[in-house]
Amino acid sequence: MKKRTLIYAAVAAALPFVASASTIHAPLDASSHRIAEINLTDNVVNPPANSLFQMAIVQLQTQFPSSTLRTANGHLNSVFGIAIDVSGASPEQMGYDFISRHSALLGGLTESNFVFNAYRSKAALGGHLIRFDQVIDGVKIKDRGVGLLIDESQVVRALFVDTAISTPVANTQVLTANSAISVATADLASYKRALPIEALDVLNPAFSQIEKSLGVFAKPIPQQIVVQDNNKLKLAWKFFYYSSNPFGVFEYVIDAQSGEILARNDRVKTILPMGGNEATQTAQVGVVQQTADYFPTFPPITQSMQSECLIEDDAGGYTGKPKGMERINLRKFDDTNLVTGVEGLLTGKHALIESAMLTKGPFSQAATGTYHFSEDAAIEARPVEDDHVTPSTAHHIDGISQFIYITTLLEYLDYLHKDGDAVHSRGVGDGSFPNSYPNEAVPLTGVVHIPNVLDPPDNPADPEFMAKLLGLDNAFAVPLSQEIAGEEVVVNPTAYGHGYLFNNLAMDFSVPIHEGTHATITPIAGFEGEPEGGALNEGQADLWAYSVGETPDLGTYPVNSCDLRKYLREQGVNPDSFEFIRSAQSQIRYSQLGTRDNAFEEHRDGEIYAGAMWDLRELMVALQPKQDFVRPDPL
Repeated sequence: MKKRTLIYAAVAAALPFVASASTIHAPLDASSHRIAEINLTDNVVNPPANSLFQMAIVQLQTQFPSSTLRTANGHLNSVFGIAIDVSGASPEQMGYDFISRHSALLGGLTESNFVFNAYRSKAALGGHLIRFDQVIDGVKIKDRGVGLLIDESQVVRALFVDTAISTPVANTQVLTANSAISVATADLASYKRALPIEALDVLNPAFSQIEKSLGVFAKPIPQQIVVQDNNKLKLAWKFFYYSSNPFGVFEYVIDAQSGEILARNDRVKTILPMGGNEATQTAQVGVVQQTADYFPTFPPITQSMQSECLIEDDAGGYTGKPKGMERINLRKFDDTNLVTGVEGLLTGKHALIESAMLTKGPFSQAATGTYHFSEDAAIEARPVEDDHVTPSTAHHIDGISQFIYITTLLEYLDYLHKDGDAVHSRGVGDGSFPNSYPNEAVPLTGVVHIPNVLDPPDNPADPEFMAKLLGLDNAFAVPLSQEIAGEEVVVNPTAYGHGYLFNNLAMDFSVPIHEGTHATITPIAGFEGEPEGGALNEGQADLWAYSVGETPDLGTYPVNSCDLRKYLREQGVNPDSFEFIRSAQSQIRYSQLGTRDNAFEEHRDGEIYAGAMWDLRELMVALQPKQDFVRPDPL
């Protein structure tokens, strides 16, 4: 059994809830490192609609009596079931044509009040979904604009409106962009922790690795924006700020006149409550057919695992091929890995994997094109959970596992957006999903063996100091997108800890599927805004993990660690109450949104959406008993 005595304050805080539950899933909260978020009070209310606007609404309803129309304070919010002709050689021109001829429906706003958003406009649904952002003096108003659904015959079928009307900007620009960055720097400095040099020796290389993976977002790139706050429109500076201490990638919104921090949100998305490289196109088989051992789901959950953190073989021992491990031919896997794989760098069409482990040893197998972990012999080693500190060949199973899991996820995405979506195009556009999406042409980055950057220990005298420092009980994605010099830039690295109290998160397929979904869907769907946005984002990431693995549970392997179970027993808690991190069968209802400790928590609240979607999936499977489904070829 591993000797680990770490007591997380946040885990202890969760224990009363767990103790009162039966076997219902109760997520561990490891959020003690987080600094409080500051959110905009997004409540600008438009004045009542004038008579001209009301007349336009009546005319629309008269022309299309079967349409579905919704208003807010008398202003148009959305309308479906209309058929309004527009002209133009492009979706942008068609949209501007509609705006110019139907200004009254938009409260008097004209073409000069909008700019076309090419990145949020897609050929889809047999036509075009297009978006225009509202601007004031050329500066975009955050989350305000107009959306149009235009079919292949250049007919507007639906209109979505969320605009600010007759609301002046309440301030002027005084602060420069650099001054706004200085405000954020001073703000974060107040949360800085004093860490010993022994911790920084381990953490600094990992911080540098994360900074490299953030690309252009490693440094703030301020842009002007108009935001809604306390029923006013305010000119502000908005940017991402990467900080190693306190750790996070914080999205700041700074008042351009007063320097007040209007919003501060950490965009690091973890699997537990906490909170670019060019693609190398390769053939399926290169110079050498490279092979790997991995767990399609995760290592077996046995009594030996739960009591001693030992991975059993098929005979019930601990020396043979681990139970459930499979050997496969690698695909979309670069020949250059014969060289770079020795140091843990793996590249391919869909994935780029790096290792942040300070104590990792070289992996000589890579030169032969093998990543085998079925026995302790020669240059091969079985995976272990009782020692993540001593350099070992076994530690490299994390990297190849992430490569396989991420490649699997991106193959699903590629199929859904292209071949599997072709049936929906009806000869027009890209179908229901756009053919271009994050990581379609650029590999998704995964960093394994990331140390405890979220909440590092600060006592070098602790005998367990190094194990606590190297062992992060979490995983995270950092999905960032911003328009820079007229182009939308997306950066979305992921990172995985090998656990301290937990088992290795990199060996549970659901973890990279969850984090990889965060990374890829957030720049497309957004799912921002409180309180539902973050919960929808988490729920969608969970749902992909459930669906790809065809199981309603997420994170089963990490929480079946002998160390976590020992710790829970010491606290008088039944360790069997932690069967998984989250489940689609939690049965949480929408009426329970924001009811844990009388507060919103996006991971727990996300179970409402994920659970409902899983129920629908089970109904659809029941309606197709032959299970004659079309899906990508397995890896």
